[in-house]
Amino acid sequence: MIAGDEELASDGEGIIASDEDLFSDGEEMVDSDGEMLSYPILQETRELKNEERVAVYQFLLRKSVNGKLKRGSYKIAARIFKTSYWTVQRIWQRAKENQDPNMPIDVSSRKPIRVRRKRIQIDPDKVLGVPLRKRTNIRVFAAAMGLSKSTLHLRVKEGKLKPHTSSMRPRLTDEGKQKRLRYCIKMLDTIARPRFDSFGNVLFDGKIGIWPRVRLVPAVRSSKNRKAGTLETKPIDPVDRKVSLEFLTQKVLPAIRAKWPTSNTRTIYIQQDNAKPHVLKDDPVFKQAAAIDGFDIRLKTQPPNSPDLNTLDLGYFNGIQGIQHIAAPSNIDELIAAVTDAYNSMSAHTLNKVFLTHQLCMEEVLKRRGDNNYELTHIGKDRLERQGNLPLCIQVDKGLVHDVLVERNMMPEFWSTLEQSVEGSQ
Repeated sequence: MIAGDEELASDGEGIIASDEDLFSDGEEMVDSDGEMLSYPILQETRELKNEERVAVYQFLLRKSVNGKLKRGSYKIAARIFKTSYWTVQRIWQRAKENQDPNMPIDVSSRKPIRVRRKRIQIDPDKVLGVPLRKRTNIRVFAAAMGLSKSTLHLRVKEGKLKPHTSSMRPRLTDEGKQKRLRYCIKMLDTIARPRFDSFGNVLFDGKIGIWPRVRLVPAVRSSKNRKAGTLETKPIDPVDRKVSLEFLTQKVLPAIRAKWPTSNTRTIYIQQDNAKPHVLKDDPVFKQAAAIDGFDIRLKTQPPNSPDLNTLDLGYFNGIQGIQHIAAPSNIDELIAAVTDAYNSMSAHTLNKVFLTHQLCMEEVLKRRGDNNYELTHIGKDRLERQGNLPLCIQVDKGLVHDVLVERNMMPEFWSTLEQSVEGSQ
């Protein structure tokens, strides 16, 4: 801050006492009066510090006569202080604007200390106005709010938005843990997944098909929405074992035979959960249909209370639900269309990561000896895929598998399963 010419001769921070203090040990130049001047070599910066701006003003003040600068003073100052001609001119104009001799001259920068984008504010009323069906996950919620997913994710981390989640971890019995371990040991090497060639082209996308369990029935009475006799889509009720068998033999098995890679001749397992309407694994009608065209297709039941060992629960259903919720269907036909579009839009690369997540879950189950109290390990699948380093499968420590087999007395069962797997691949 400079109050007047009297202060120019004083020593202090940001004040130059004499020309010798300002210009020493530098290159020589000639000013407009032909006077030889020596200038310091200062480090060039994007923005002048406030102390440098004061020094610029002091230099210009000494070069002025009755408030008027000598010719070429701007250019000389710009070269001395390694800044632009226009910056020097603005500093001088700022100083001249101060006409009050009782007020100190301020030539400091008017820019804020930290320049950054303005923070995006989230209106609480707008949040409450979003329907619950569009708040099921960040992706759907961000689309409804007109914001990016990263913005909402940051607000969740900051605690501005509170998520409500349900961790599907039912209590497990010792028998249930044993079944989970047995499942993981058998399935570590037999998980189906999308197939790609050496150039990354999709050979098998991992999707067999999706079929709604509905039927068309004529409307009994007329209403404002349709006339009597109009065919309406109604869910099949009840869904019993007979209905499940019909869908398996008439829809699922033909689709498997049509889409399954011809190079893979191993036994194909259709995994079911433990719902009562599902078909028994030794059902004669199913076994006959599963053997058509030389295929070896069998039914397999996942361990009880184990949604973490089901690829559908791990990724398919979540992904499909997130996409179809954006459409917000209002009737069965719109729901079927939305789910079908969501299913078809899921890429093979996305589904491939779901199977890797399944393998990571099985590895954690082995580490916890069948329990489900684990935090899933994140390996950065998106990053690895961009780098071309996404693994084909998760390599499980052989020592871990051996320890589980010995502790749970499962070694004979393991070798028997391995022999059956080898025979089935021949």
